[in-house]
Amino acid sequence: DLRYVSHRIYNGKYHPRGMPHTWGNGCESLDILMRDAPTGIEVTLHYTVFLGIDAVIRSVSIENCGDADMTLRRVLSASVDMDDDRFEMLSLYGSWARERQAERLPMRHGKQRLDSSRGESSHQYSPFFALVRPETTEQQGEAYGFTLIWSGDFMAQAELTQFCQTRAQIGIQSDYFAYCL
Repeated sequence: DLRYVSHRIYNGKYHPRGMPHTWGNGCESLDILMRDAPTGIEVTLHYTVFLGIDAVIRSVSIENCGDADMTLRRVLSASVDMDDDRFEMLSLYGSWARERQAERLPMRHGKQRLDSSRGESSHQYSPFFALVRPETTEQQGEAYGFTLIWSGDFMAQAELTQFCQTRAQIGIQSDYFAYCL
């Protein structure tokens, strides 16, 4: 039961120690600290916007400030809800000498999922997808891209709900994930 504790707005970007991340100048960040009082778990959501670029970078850090060990079984890098259902899902697949082939399919009710449990991301399935409008081209139109700066197991999915809303989620593959805090 994560509850808001505080927030901080600052120039620059959060740099996770020992993890891959983006670089760039001219950015502003927002960190939101939340806490689960019974367990002592603290979660910080990090958001960065780059000036002049339509991009938001998001990451999450989790700290166990309680007395007992806790094992995380699922942690997503992003979960975004859109009050809209008029999207197509664009993903990338490939093989040797045919990397990054685009596949574009209309959204349907239920989940559309890309994932890899190979222990690495690769040209076969990229940790990326975009939700695009049917009329969107490479030169113009509305598109929302989601990607991980991560080279391990991943999960990326979009779900069209019974209320005609779209939920996009991306993160570390949870099937074999367990991390003790």
